Amino acid sequence: MNKTFNDYPDYMGGMGAITGIGGYEQTLRRRAIDTLNHILQRTFLLVSSYGNGKFQKSGLPRHPHGTNEFKEVEVLSGGLTGYRKEIFKEFEFDEKLIGYSYMEDIDFSRRVSYKYKLFYDPQAKLEHKHTAGGRGGIRDNRKMYMLNHRYLFFKNFYPRNRLLIIPHWWSILGLIAYSLISWSKEPVKGYLDGLREFRKRKGELLGVGSGKA
Repeated sequence: MNKTFNDYPDYMGGMGAITGIGGYEQTLRRRAIDTLNHILQRTFLLVSSYGNGKFQKSGLPRHPHGTNEFKEVEVLSGGLTGYRKEIFKEFEFDEKLIGYSYMEDIDFSRRVSYKYKLFYDPQAKLEHKHTAGGRGGIRDNRKMYMLNHRYLFFKNFYPRNRLLIIPHWWSILGLIAYSLISWSKEPVKGYLDGLREFRKRKGELLGVGSGKA
């Protein structure tokens, strides 16, 4: 990555290929086995891997994890990510994100990529290993995910184009449908908790009236 930063001075941040996180290295097999999951991810504009590294209209990214092509991207996920030091004089991580700051890396790179160029370099590699705990129970985890998804959408996307509220709500419907197909009630309960929590805290998080969007 240092070579890329040296060769391309206009790139202000970048990331390498991460394996061992979320089963990225197994995604092709998983897609072959469970085509329905893949269709739901694409149809409902949900987070997916083997993507172009760009943000979707829902506010969720298509990560480049698993691809072998150097490319300019909009989203950098944590782990094997680097920015030029000048970036940290201009941008800060959002301390309003709850829990362990789910999607703080996505938020940070979205704000940076509105102004500067970012890259994905598959030649740089890192194996990501999770600890057994630290992410909470399924219901609390999904509550945090939904709350942060809604907050970051209204923070980073909605002010630029209010019509994006339609694909955003479409993605929320997709998250619930995705969970129901697995016959698991806990994620759905968590998503509903997150929707209620955002409605209650919207004004606090965004500094505006609560609204009904």
